[in-house]
Amino acid sequence: MKEIITKARENSKKRNFNQSFDLIINLKDVESIDFFIEMKHPVKENKICAFVGSELYDDAKKYCHEAIHSDDFAKQDVKKLAKEYDLFIGQANIMPLIASTFGRVLGRLGKMPSPKAGSIVPPNTNLKNVIERLSKTVRIRTAGGSVIRTIVGKEDMDDSKIEENINWILDQLMHHLPNGKENIKSIILKTTMGKGVKWQI
Repeated sequence: MKEIITKARENSKKRNFNQSFDLIINLKDVESIDFFIEMKHPVKENKICAFVGSELYDDAKKYCHEAIHSDDFAKQDVKKLAKEYDLFIGQANIMPLIASTFGRVLGRLGKMPSPKAGSIVPPNTNLKNVIERLSKTVRIRTAGGSVIRTIVGKEDMDDSKIEENINWILDQLMHHLPNGKENIKSIILKTTMGKGVKWQI
């Protein structure tokens, strides 16, 4: 893996910004994949907004980037929220209200609070722990056919951390593929503007 990361660096000209390392996984004989994982070495911290009632409002204000009380749902610009935040937490006992208010926009974008992500929480939850986990969580899913694309690092990250992220994602992916590595056609690692390095496992 270290050789692949080194080659991806060599295939990339120096740019005036900190390029991402993009992992592209081409699948075969798989219709769709969609799961969430907590990254070993987060590339960025997710911005999180919470939709809550009175039970969690104080903690949500303390630990989230934004907390919106159920009394204020109707006042919100949903499209603006969707653009500004990466993940949304929903208090479980008011999820019907959350869905009716925000579902049309957030659902289409795949940003609705979700049991898969662990972002639907009971009103007595320890929100601090939830936020710590979700801030490092990424969604791994197919898009545009049987292709997974996700960011695994930045140019200024150590190769060892990028390698750990790649291996962790591939390891978790295996648990979601019906035939394991037989469902992986090829894998490509590239920087944002660089040429890809292709390999198979």
